[in-house]
Amino acid sequence: MATCKKSVKKPAKAATNSRSAAKKTSKLAAAKEKTAKPSQKKAKKNTSAKKEIKPVAKKKPAVAKKSVQPKPTQKTTHPQPIADTIEEPKAQEKPKKGMDKYSIDVLEGPDNRYFVLTVNNYRNFFALEEMRSIVKACHQAAGEQEGMQRLYHWFKNFRQDVINNTKIEGPSDPALKTIYAYIVSTYTVKNS
Repeated sequence: MATCKKSVKKPAKAATNSRSAAKKTSKLAAAKEKTAKPSQKKAKKNTSAKKEIKPVAKKKPAVAKKSVQPKPTQKTTHPQPIADTIEEPKAQEKPKKGMDKYSIDVLEGPDNRYFVLTVNNYRNFFALEEMRSIVKACHQAAGEQEGMQRLYHWFKNFRQDVINNTKIEGPSDPALKTIYAYIVSTYTVKNS
């Protein structure tokens, strides 16, 4: 009798080194990935990435069409006057007081403790004592020209900021004429 030898495969040696085992598994995974279909690759990539949620646009409700009703025609026996139907153009607004050198706006504080004179779009604050000396200087003048000069010299000596901020260019400046006219017509000097 003849004996048949069966061939037996020997089991593969276990990897002694953990690095070589990791290399083998990564090589096997790479080989499987290459042979995989493209759709399977995308599926693997999408599973690791976060899913994006797109907002769904809400549909607008359908607008019901309104039925158009004809306007009733009214016959008037009396026609409207022409003056009522024509709109008058708006009157041009006057510039606010104190916006230029030719107008002044004065605000008096409670109990006349202070005064605010707005000339040439600048607000000048004066205490009661300052205002009294300004009024006195204006009333001592013989006329408008002298009053303007007195105001200019008073501002130059005591309140140079008024000359600078109001942009007064000299003793004949129109702003001084405006201030003088207002002070003389509005205030008087107390006799004490």
